[in-house]
Amino acid sequence: MSAKPLEKLNAQPSDAVDLSLRPARLADFTGQPKLKDRLGILLDSARARSQPLDHLL
Repeated sequence: MSAKPLEKLNAQPSDAVDLSLRPARLADFTGQPKLKDRLGILLDSARARSQPLDHLL
């Protein structure tokens, strides 16, 4: 059996494509304004404490 199909499954998108698809800032996300506000507060407080943000679901 050839490894070619597995290589395609494990292939990562190029950085340029990946960066063009993902919003760079929280303000670039669309929809759910309450969620964006709360996430912004969490990010700001973690940044002020110089600590990483806890895991979120």
